Formats: sequence, structure tokens, C-alpha cells
Amino acid sequence: MFKKLLLTGLLLSMLSVLGKALAFFRDILFAREVGFNAQLDSYLLLFAIAMFVISIVTGALNSLLASFLKRHQFNFNHFYRQFSLLSVVLTILFAFLSGYILPRFIYSPSQVEPLVYFSFVGVVAAGLLQAPLIASLTAKKQLAFLGASQLIMPAFGLTVVIVVMLAGKTLTISYIALALLLAYLLHFFILVFKHWHLSQLGRELYSTGAKHSTKPLFKEFLWLVLSSSLLATLPLIDLGFASQLSEGSVSVLGNAYKFVAVAQSVLAMSIGSMLIPHMAEWIESKDLLKARLTKAIGLAAVLGTCVAGALYIILPLVIPFMFKGSEVERIQADELVRIAQLYTLLVPLYLLGMVLSRCVVSLGKAQMMLLINLMAFLLNIVLDYLMSRWFGLSGIALTTSIIYLVSVCLLAYLLRDILLPSSNRKLRTQHLG
Repeated sequence: MFKKLLLTGLLLSMLSVLGKALAFFRDILFAREVGFNAQLDSYLLLFAIAMFVISIVTGALNSLLASFLKRHQFNFNHFYRQFSLLSVVLTILFAFLSGYILPRFIYSPSQVEPLVYFSFVGVVAAGLLQAPLIASLTAKKQLAFLGASQLIMPAFGLTVVIVVMLAGKTLTISYIALALLLAYLLHFFILVFKHWHLSQLGRELYSTGAKHSTKPLFKEFLWLVLSSSLLATLPLIDLGFASQLSEGSVSVLGNAYKFVAVAQSVLAMSIGSMLIPHMAEWIESKDLLKARLTKAIGLAAVLGTCVAGALYIILPLVIPFMFKGSEVERIQADELVRIAQLYTLLVPLYLLGMVLSRCVVSLGKAQMMLLINLMAFLLNIVLDYLMSRWFGLSGIALTTSIIYLVSVCLLAYLLRDILLPSSNRKLRTQHLG
């Protein structure tokens, strides 16, 4: 069974590697042409906020839907109509936040064209509407299809960047934002067709008849969204503090993280694909859960450490070469190398946190996740404020790793009854008694 999961993870890794590589080269080409300046800073902040909204909603549904179907009857069409209303509210909230609130604090409205605002509002709407479809297809174990379909977004953006450059035109933020919107819309319609096709084949996992209550799902979903949003806000907080340092600091911090995030996301998706569809089955047996979770933790620790070490060595060779002869200044490229190397510390911690948090959620302890993430959220604000003033961008990068280390320790403590050997649990129980 575990070997089969490894093969599934390998297939998804290949698709994820390709997708992340396309997105990475798109962003690097864009940064080379535009340079690290105030306009790119504003674009990256808007992009981070949009991805924050989309990712926490999609991640929460992915984590919950498979296990929810084991416990409840479910009408997807009824749920999707209700969720669409929530998506509209969140999209309006994003438009108000990015158009009226954030410009007062972290970027100037004059640095962002109206077309860019419109494009990002559309991206958020499309991303939210496709979240239930992604969760449904994940529950049906259509992981290979999802991995392949998600190549559309980076491939489309990279194509637009290359075409504009070959045409001899100036590459602007408007081009890349509009390309992102069109890619999200295309992906949404593909997911709709796939979901409809599976329902026609009679492969629905849930009832389409009576309107079974979706209140239990929304209750668990809202708890998990609130919990996940706290942790997912950390990169936004980092970028917010970076915007207070100097022009181009957001671009340096954001692009430095991308060099590490490519490998980190590939590993996370591979390990996550082994956990998400099957965790609901493993929790039925404590011994099985302990065996699978121990293997997953070991795999995450070993892969994360090896990849982090390799990146630390390779990045000083790769980054100066990639930005040679671009609009990026040499001093910015040197700072980019230093910040990217600091971010390598995050890779094993991020993977361990992902594995442990999936287990906690599957065990129905979403409220405990909320408390852990709330503490991480507050600690991140304090450390970012202090570290950014003491060490600049390097302090912000180090803060991220510190926060994840604390979170991993708390999650491991929360799962101690599963992770500790039986003899140790007995001794600890006797000691407490």
C-alpha cells in the first residue's frame, strides 16, 4: 500500500516539478525585464493577497471533504450553490481591501493600473469558485488529472511573457496580470467539465437527491479556514514589514522565497498526495495511523533536509547567473542570494508541519490548530517587528523558520499519544497518576 502511495507521489512530483518550473521561469523572466522596483513590489503584494485567499479556502476544503464524506450524506450541488455566495462575499472583501485599505499602508495606488486590480479580482473569484471542484476531484482520487490541469496557469503566463518579449514590446504588470486571469478562467471551465463528466459516468461519491444538511461541513470548514488563514497570513506580514524598509525590498524577499518554494512545494504536494485522500482511512486504526504517520514524518525530514542542503550550495551559483545583464542591480542580486539561503532552513520544517497538521485535522482537532496558529501569528508580528529592525530582510527570513519550528514542536506535542512508543505512554500515564 505504501509503495503504491509512493508511486502516486512520484507521478504528482513530476507534474508539480513541471508546473513549478514553468511558474518559476515566468517570474524570473518578468523580474529580469521589470527589475526590483516599487511597481513589482505592488504586484507581488496583490498576488500574495490573492493567493492567500484562494489557498486557504482550497486547502481547507481539500483537507475536510474526503473525511466528511465518510461520516455524512452530502449533496454537492446544494453545497456548491451555498459556497458560491461565500465566494462572492470574499471576492468583494478582497476588492475593497486591495483597492481602498492596503494602499493606505503598504503601497501607493499610483503604482498599480486599474486593469491590474480588475484582473486580480477576477483571479480571486475564479480561484474560489474552483475550490469545491478541486476538493471533490481530490476526494475522488483524480490527483493525476488535477496535477496536469494545473499546468495551464503557469504555462499560459510563461507563453504570454515570451510572446511579448519576442514581439519587442515592453513587458508590463498589466500583461502578466491579465494572463493570470485568463489562465484561472480556463482552468475553472476545465474543472467544471471534468466534474460534470464524472457525474455522468455515475462516479459521484455523494447523493444528488435530497438536500442533506451542509452545516457540519461549513462548521468544520470555517474552523479550519480561520486556523489556516492565521498561518497563511505570515508571508503577507513578512512582505508588509519588508515594504517598510526600502524600495525593492518586497521584490527581493518575494523572489528569494520563490527559489526555495519551488522545491518546497513539489515535496509538499508529493507527500500531501499520499496523505490527504487516505488519512481518513488511517485514523480508524491507531496502530495503522502511527505506522503511516511515522513513515511520513521520516520521509519529510530526510527529503527536506537533503533538499535544503543542496539548495544552500547551489543558490550562490545559480542566482547571479540568472540575473546577469538584467534590470536587477548587482547589490540586489547579492542580497537575493543571502536571503534565499536563509529560507532553505524552512524546507524541512514546512514539510514536517504539513504532515503533522494534516493528521491533527483528520483527528477532528481543528480548534487546537486554531490555537497553535494564533500563537504563531502573534509571535510572527512581534519577531518581524524586532528582527526587521535589527537585521533587515535577513531578520524577516529567519523569523519564518523560527515560527515554523515552534509550530512543529507544538503539533508534535499534540500528537504525542500517537507518536510515542506504547511503553513510553504507559510510563507517562503512571507518572501523571
